[in-house]
Formats: sequence, structure tokens, C-alpha cells
Amino acid sequence: MGNLDSFAFKVDSLSLSFQSKVVFKNINFETSDRQFIALLGPSGCGKTSLLRCLAGLQAASLGTIEFQAQVGSDLVNSKISKSFVFQKDTLLEWRNVYQNVALGLELQSLDFKSKEIQQKVLAALRSVGLENVQDLYPHQLSGGMRMRVALARALVVDPQILFMDEPFSALDEPTRERLSVELRELFLSRPMLIFFVTHSISEALFLADRVFVMQNGAIEEFPSVLPSKNRSLEHRFEPVFVNASKAIFRKTMKASDASSV
Repeated sequence: MGNLDSFAFKVDSLSLSFQSKVVFKNINFETSDRQFIALLGPSGCGKTSLLRCLAGLQAASLGTIEFQAQVGSDLVNSKISKSFVFQKDTLLEWRNVYQNVALGLELQSLDFKSKEIQQKVLAALRSVGLENVQDLYPHQLSGGMRMRVALARALVVDPQILFMDEPFSALDEPTRERLSVELRELFLSRPMLIFFVTHSISEALFLADRVFVMQNGAIEEFPSVLPSKNRSLEHRFEPVFVNASKAIFRKTMKASDASSV
């Protein structure tokens, strides 16, 4: 993760259009490191396009994205290490778990057979609870295990920002809930900024410190209603969580009704 003490992430007047279609317009926000931000919204609202722009996978039409890092007492413009977890796990079927996780290091022209790299890969596998299946191949894994491998592959390069595009959407509900708890605990255990795209209001509120609801090409922020640490799935049944879910639901339904008129 380098020698950065902290960093700031600033989005200023970000807009994206395809010919005459406006995907999103004039997006503005700032965040520091060590925050979990959920991008929530219905299909087609532009949240994945926004995520790709934030990650540098797609160029925006207008606006800027700035990273400002703090090294000691100095503020400097800096490149930030980033990883992306896609909706599909995109594992290579001919490589075993260890080799799939090591891929990110190989792409950096590092020798994945070296002792240092082996330690990094095993540490990433331990962080997602898969250190005992490193010799298995993707077809031998459950959907939840495959997604854990994809997450370990993203973490092995020690990212400062992790972008996640609906990574749990294809999983059954018990597996999805279990991975949500594990992801929140993983986030608390290592310093990084996470942007997480989801359709699920409950998932967004449980995971995130800040929830950005995207609709009609703009975002509106809803703060977290849960404690930073020791979150439990039982929190979802507490009145404060239920009320926050209702507020977001009503907001999105109101926007949906307005756009359909």
C-alpha cells in the first residue's frame, strides 16, 4: 500500500453522456480513505457506469477525479492502487485457486513462485477463509467460494481503493448475507476505501458508512444508521434500520413514478 498515511478522493462535476443520452450529470462528492460507500439504484440508472469512471475503466465526458495523498505532513498528488471485483467472478477455469489469486501479481511482472509472492497469496486466501482450498479448480467450488477467490485476487495487490460491482447478486440469500458480514469485517481489518454497487437497500445500509442513491442521473446521500463496528444481521430488524430502508425506498419509488409519467 505504499508509504501514504492517508488520502482524499474528490469528484468534481463528473458527467457522462452517450450521444444525446445523459447517463449522469454533475456528480460531486469527497471522501477520505477507510470509508465504505454504497452506490444504490435501479437497473439502468448509471451506477455501474459511474463506478467504472471512478475506477478509471471508462472516461467521463466532463469533470475531474482527484486523489490527494498525505505523506507525513505533506499533501501530494499521487497515483492510488486500485482493484475491481466484477459482477461475475471471471475466474480462469484452467488455473487453480492459488494461481487465480496470483494473477494480479503476475500482471505486475512478479514471479508468483517466489517466497514473498507465495506469502502474499496465502495471506489473501486466509483473509477470505480459503487457505485450505488453494489447489482446487473453479469448477470444484461453490458460487460463494468462487466469489471469495475473486475477492482474494483483488486484495492480493494490496489496493487502497476497492471497486465492487454487484459481486453478490448471483448468490443465494444465505450465502449473500454471510459474505456481507465477512466483507464488512474485512473492511474494518485493513485500511482501504470501498465503492460497492448494489440494487439492495438492505445490503447497502448494512455494509456502507455512506449510501449514495442514484436516480435521474444524480446522487443523493443517506448516512449510515448502524455502528461502525460489530454490525450484525440482526440490526436489520431494528426500528432505525427499518425506517432508513423505508425512507430510501420511498425516495426511489417517487423518482421512478416521476420518470414514468
